[in-house]
Amino acid sequence: MMAQDKLTIVVTDAKTYKPLELVIVSSNNKWLAETDSNGKAVVTLHAGAVPLQFFLTGYRKYDTTLTLPTTSVLSIQLEQQSEGLEEVTVVSSTRNNQGIEN
Repeated sequence: MMAQDKLTIVVTDAKTYKPLELVIVSSNNKWLAETDSNGKAVVTLHAGAVPLQFFLTGYRKYDTTLTLPTTSVLSIQLEQQSEGLEEVTVVSSTRNNQGIEN
């Protein structure tokens, strides 16, 4: 039987340091937890090297690997994606009074 460790994760915005709610915490494409309104999630993990991924729409995905046992609280800061619209050109035309033929 492998030892298990509880890990508390706190996820914040990298610029504002505000807690991020609804961040998905996963390992090897398996959902583990979702952060609450305080940016916290608690997961139980097996000892050893554990890959973790953090996802939230509008933020860059964050990947890390922990070797457990480790600290009981892990702080993660996610960076916002800076995808904006590039320049858009709108072209319009008008019709004259001539009829349209097939």
